[in-house]
Amino acid sequence: MVMVRSTPIDCCQKTSNTRLQLSKVHHYHIQQAGICPVDAVVFTTVKDVRVCSDPKRDWVKTAVRYIDSMKQQTTAVLTTQGMKQQTTAVLTTQGMKQRTTAVLTTQGMKQQTTENGTLLKSLTNEINTHAKNAERMSARVDTMQGVVRQNKKDINRCLTELDTLRNKVTEMEDRSRRNNIRLINLPTGAEGDDPVGYLRAMLPQWIPTLSNSSMPIEIDRAHRTFSAYTSKPRTMNFRVLRYQDRQAILQGARRAKPKLQNGTPLEFYADYSTKTTQTRNKLKSIRSKLRQRGIKSFLIYPAILKVIYKGEKLSFESPEDAEQFFAGPNFE
Repeated sequence: MVMVRSTPIDCCQKTSNTRLQLSKVHHYHIQQAGICPVDAVVFTTVKDVRVCSDPKRDWVKTAVRYIDSMKQQTTAVLTTQGMKQQTTAVLTTQGMKQRTTAVLTTQGMKQQTTENGTLLKSLTNEINTHAKNAERMSARVDTMQGVVRQNKKDINRCLTELDTLRNKVTEMEDRSRRNNIRLINLPTGAEGDDPVGYLRAMLPQWIPTLSNSSMPIEIDRAHRTFSAYTSKPRTMNFRVLRYQDRQAILQGARRAKPKLQNGTPLEFYADYSTKTTQTRNKLKSIRSKLRQRGIKSFLIYPAILKVIYKGEKLSFESPEDAEQFFAGPNFE
C-alpha cells in the first residue's frame, strides 16, 4: 500500500492495489501524468492518510462517484441551510426592526450580507469545480469510445487481411500439389524398396487405358504418409511430372475401378491442402444422398458441387445451399 502524509506538492510515484472502504474516504483529487509521473486518483482518508489509486479500476470509479454524490448532497444541504438562515435572518431583522431599531444597526446588516455573499461565493466555486471535473470525465469517456471504435475497425481489417492471406497460402499449397496423387488401400510394403519402379510397372495393369498412351507415365517421387498405428495400410503419395498424366490416372481409375487380387479396391484421389480437403469432405454427405436418389454430382476445384438434375447443371458452394435446394419445393 502506497501511503504518504498529505502535502500540496506531493506526487504519487506509482499506484497502490489497496482498496479502501467508502466510509473511510474523506475526499479525493485527480493527479494527471505530466508534472507527476502517473495518472492517479489520490484519496484522503478520515485519518488524513493519502492513498494513490489507479483511476481505471472499477472500485476507484465507484468511490469517486460516491464522494461526488456525497458532495452534491452536502452542497444541497448547505444551500438549503443557508437559504433558511438567510430567510430567518431577514424575518428576524424585520421583526426586530418592527420591535426596536436599536438592536440591529446598518453595520450589522452589512456584516450579515457579507457573510452570505462569502458563503454563496464558496458554494459557487465548489459547484464550478465539480462541473469542470464532470466535463473532463465526459471528454475522457468520449476519447476512449473513439479509441475502441477505431480498434474494432483495425481488428476487422486485420481479420479480413488474414483471411485473404490464408486463402492465398491455401491456393499456393494446392498448386504445389497439383501433380500429386493419393493411392489408398495398397498393402504396406507391397512396393518394396523401389516405390517409383513398382508404381511405374503396376499402374498400366491397374488402369489399362494408360497402356495406350504414347508417352509412359513419369513418376517423380513416391512415399508413404506417416500415421498412427492403424489396421489400414498407410496412404501412398506419388507425384507425376505432367499434369496430363495425373488427370489420365484419376479418370482411368474412376472407369476401371481397379482391385487387388483379394478383391480390395484401390482408390486414387487428387492431393489437396488440409483446408481444401476439409471443405470438400463437408460435401460428402449431400453427395451420398444425391447418389442414393440417382442424381449425378461431381466436385470442381476448390470445393464447388456440380449437380446434373433434370438436364440442368446446378452449382453449390456449400453443403447448406445444396441441402436447402433439395429439401425445398424445387426438388421432386
